[in-house]
Amino acid sequence: MESELTNTAALLGNIGEFVSAIAVVATLFYIALQVRHAKEATEANTRSIEESRRVAMVDSYIRRLEGMERSMTQLALSAELTDIVARAHANGVTALSDAERMRLFNWEQARLFRVEGQFYQWQQGLLDHEYYDNQFKQVVRFFAPLWNQLGVRTSRPSLQEAIDRVLAESQAP
Repeated sequence: MESELTNTAALLGNIGEFVSAIAVVATLFYIALQVRHAKEATEANTRSIEESRRVAMVDSYIRRLEGMERSMTQLALSAELTDIVARAHANGVTALSDAERMRLFNWEQARLFRVEGQFYQWQQGLLDHEYYDNQFKQVVRFFAPLWNQLGVRTSRPSLQEAIDRVLAESQAP
């Protein structure tokens, strides 16, 4: 009787080990499927995020061009403002009346606000480095001396540091 119990216990132990082994294999298979599905979902999410980023970059670029176009159209349609800007660049702001200086100050402060918005978009990765290397530096080199004469300032320290860097580069031999 004792040997039958020992045999039965051994048989039950063997069956338990077999069932446990099958459960381990099934669990590993299930985990592998879950990992595969999670990987696919992560890849799809990454593609979606990248596509959203590209759409945001295009939208940002278009809005920037539209803003520049509006301001250039306003300047072109205002003979008085065009004259003020030309005289300020040719003779300095001291050649302007107080009212003309105030008008030019507001015009240039608005320009700096647009530059600030674009600079922020660049910092956030919504504009490429071509913007910074070409347009930003060109605008700063041309308009920053006028901004300094007028007292036009930015409240964004990172933008002011970038403006100062560009001006220092321009003055370096």
